[in-house]
Amino acid sequence: MVLQENSANQQFAGKIVQTVLHEISRADPSKKIMVKGLPQCQYGALIFRAGLPEATGWLINKDQEKNIIIVSQRSEVLPLAKNYKVEYVRVPTTGPYQFNFKDSALQISGNVFSPK
Repeated sequence: MVLQENSANQQFAGKIVQTVLHEISRADPSKKIMVKGLPQCQYGALIFRAGLPEATGWLINKDQEKNIIIVSQRSEVLPLAKNYKVEYVRVPTTGPYQFNFKDSALQISGNVFSPK
C-alpha cells in the first residue's frame, strides 16, 4: 500500500514536470517567464526543488534558461487535484508570460500562444 501511494505521487510529480516543460517549450524564447508558486514536491516526490531554469536550458533552449524568473515557490503541491490542467488567461500585453501555479491548474497569462 505504501509503495503504491509513493508510486502515484512520483507519477503525479513527473506529470507536473512534463506539463511545465511542455508549456515553456511553446513560449517565445525571447520573452521572460515569471513563475509564481512553483511547486517543490508532492508528499516527498520532488518536482522542482531547484533547477527549473537549468532544466529548460538543457532540455528546451539554452537561451530560454536566462529568461525564467522564479518569483515564489510552494513547499508542497498539496492540495493539487489529480486532474491538474493548464488554463490560458489572455492578457493584452507585450510583457512577460506569467506561470501561476494554483491548486488545480497552471494558469498561463500574458500574450499567450494558442493552446494545441
